[in-house]
Amino acid sequence: MKLTKEDIAKLNKTYRGKLVKLSSGKYFCKMCVGTDQFSSLTYAVNEVLAHEVLKDLKITSPRYYIALASEEDEIYSLISENLNNKARFYTAAEMGITNEDGSSLFSIWNHLETHFTKDLHVYIDIIKLYLFDLFFLNVDRHISNWGLIYDGKKYHVAALDNEEILLIDYLVPKISPYYDSEKWVKLLQDIDISTDLDKKAIQKINFDNLMAFFEESSQEYIELFEELHEMLTPAYFANLLKRIEQEEVIYTLNGEMPLNIPQKEVLIAIYTENYNLITDVYEKYKEERRKR
Repeated sequence: MKLTKEDIAKLNKTYRGKLVKLSSGKYFCKMCVGTDQFSSLTYAVNEVLAHEVLKDLKITSPRYYIALASEEDEIYSLISENLNNKARFYTAAEMGITNEDGSSLFSIWNHLETHFTKDLHVYIDIIKLYLFDLFFLNVDRHISNWGLIYDGKKYHVAALDNEEILLIDYLVPKISPYYDSEKWVKLLQDIDISTDLDKKAIQKINFDNLMAFFEESSQEYIELFEELHEMLTPAYFANLLKRIEQEEVIYTLNGEMPLNIPQKEVLIAIYTENYNLITDVYEKYKEERRKR
């Protein structure tokens, strides 16, 4: 990708969530913000990181590019290919899944099987997406940032808007394994995440959630968890960060500059802690199963 002065000017004027036509093609402008908003580079890197993980999981997500829209003000623009370029993308909301239904794996499963497809690979990918959110502390999975792509023959799960992974140290997956979606909504509705006490309450709810997944899932989905647990280790994550720095760049008016991931050691520490907590829950489940 090469950026012209006209491209830079367009990126600085393009509002979040709009298509922008650059000299190298048409892109979706995810964001264009400065470092005063947490860290625009952190959000941008998270999208690149999530895309690479989801690619390893064989789940569709947009390919992202980071551009330095203003060197003076340190404003980064995150642009991506449009998911609708190659096939029709339907968000969960467009498929008729509601906010309440979207909080339960059972509700999602039932709606898609009734109205869209019975293909097993779709449901395997939905479980993968749920587990991705657990492992990467995604707090922003809702009915407008995941859905299905239809290529004319089959449906495939696709995910977008993953910039809020690994920003905090507690678990808030929006897609729950509880069969009773009302229970999940009720558990979350009165919690204020600004207090440490409620952060601990949320963590307990979500590890109860993971235990519910183990207890209510069939053996094939337990095995799917084991496969991802073995794959998505802290070593995998550390190597992924290294690979991204080697392969990705920030595009500038003058060409390219290296992508140095902000606070790498902090990211690895957060991921490792969460991975170990997930492992503890699984070990507890196995121990309880042995006692039965």
